Amino acid sequence: MEAPRPISLALAALLAACAPALAATIHVPGEQPTIQAGIDAASLGDTVLVASGTYYEYDIVMKSGVCLTSETGLPDCVTIDAQEFGRVIYCLDVDAAASIVGLTMTGGRAPALEDSVGGGIYCEDSSPTLANCTVSGNTAGLAGGGICCVNSSLRLTNCTFSGNTAGFTGGGVFCYLNSDPTLTNCTFSGNSSYEGGGMCSLMGGFPTLTGCLFTDNTAYDGGGMIAFISWPELTDCTFLGNTASSVGGGMTSSESMPTIIDCDFFENSATEFGGGLRVGANELATITGCRFRDNSAERGGGVGVHSEGNRTLADCSLSRGFDKDARGAAVPREAIFTSCTFARNEASYGGGLLCDDEEDVTLANCTFCRNSASNAGGGLYCDNLATARLLNSIIAFGEGGGAVGCSGGDNATLYCCDVYGNAGGDWVDCIAGQGTIEDNFSEDPLFCFDHNLEWPLMLRIDSPCTSDSNPACGLVGAWGVGCDTPVEAISWGSIKAMFR
Repeated sequence: MEAPRPISLALAALLAACAPALAATIHVPGEQPTIQAGIDAASLGDTVLVASGTYYEYDIVMKSGVCLTSETGLPDCVTIDAQEFGRVIYCLDVDAAASIVGLTMTGGRAPALEDSVGGGIYCEDSSPTLANCTVSGNTAGLAGGGICCVNSSLRLTNCTFSGNTAGFTGGGVFCYLNSDPTLTNCTFSGNSSYEGGGMCSLMGGFPTLTGCLFTDNTAYDGGGMIAFISWPELTDCTFLGNTASSVGGGMTSSESMPTIIDCDFFENSATEFGGGLRVGANELATITGCRFRDNSAERGGGVGVHSEGNRTLADCSLSRGFDKDARGAAVPREAIFTSCTFARNEASYGGGLLCDDEEDVTLANCTFCRNSASNAGGGLYCDNLATARLLNSIIAFGEGGGAVGCSGGDNATLYCCDVYGNAGGDWVDCIAGQGTIEDNFSEDPLFCFDHNLEWPLMLRIDSPCTSDSNPACGLVGAWGVGCDTPVEAISWGSIKAMFR
């Protein structure tokens, strides 16, 4: 029998967290020849400690109350390669005391049946913890190339999902049927699917994502993520360089109630609609303090709002309502955008944002800068009887298409707004004549940075958009005073750190 390897202090702490006192540690391959054999030999509270190396196993069945971990707790230590013979790990009725730590899981393939879901990991009625894991290069014919969770509440921390594929939805992660996963500091990179290249939440789930990154994922709809009939909560997440061949380059939300706070949508693209974010038939969504930069689409470069019924985009946060929320409480039919920034987005119509299909849109305390539309509406465009109401917002330095455009009629109304320096015209199209009414004005907003530098768009102390300069309206735009005089650019990460 191989002698047990020394255990580091860090790993000792990890094992203490995994298992209670008097629990056993089973070494693989020292005491058991395979990972499955180690799990089979384990009892409630035991730890299966896997030595460094690559293990060619598949359809490993996880057990409740067991901690499966590599000897270092890091994913580059142990790789489980299923070699496409089956899934890597299978969890059924696995409890919250189970955990999987520091493993790379690859080469998984879901069975080629109607339920071809969960190529890397399949979880049903389970709630294990995954930490410091990499799930890469797994495949499912239908959904959840990396992970499929059904009626499950996984906790995922510092995990990476890369290069996973699914034939229909959720290339990296697929959550279905009241699944409530919690994801913290997870990365989705290079995953692909027809819908939700990185992740899909479907049918009644409450996924919570904090500090997650979606980058270089691809799909037809929802390049980074798609939420459909679910209630996702995203905080401080980043959607960077995702692509959709139809709609929702960064993310699509449809018939859902998402809460999106302080998230960045940068350099995403969609062929048709909503380069950064596409909002479909949503009922109550809240998008607060988000930033949309360098996104592109045919319609709605930064954001595209496209669905039936009336919605309100207020304060740069979005929300439209079901008659009742998931817990049965009545909710209003409205949409709310709060303190968002749209910069350097591009489209044919609606460089910053486009609303469509009889939408009733309200934008308050938003800042639009250097957006562009080749046809109309560099900042904002209203189409197909959609109407827009803008409050305390800045639309400045647009590079084409005019500040606001409409497909017909006077269906955009501005209050306490500063519209200035747009190459296609300021008070033109459907907002012509509004520049001298409702406390609107047209003055250089005097950002701290040269307006060619999109972040941040805080105001100089002498800006006409500050509360002191404009007491009748209060603050105009998404950002307050940030400097006395113009200053040199600093990194966006440094700016975000100022507000933590």
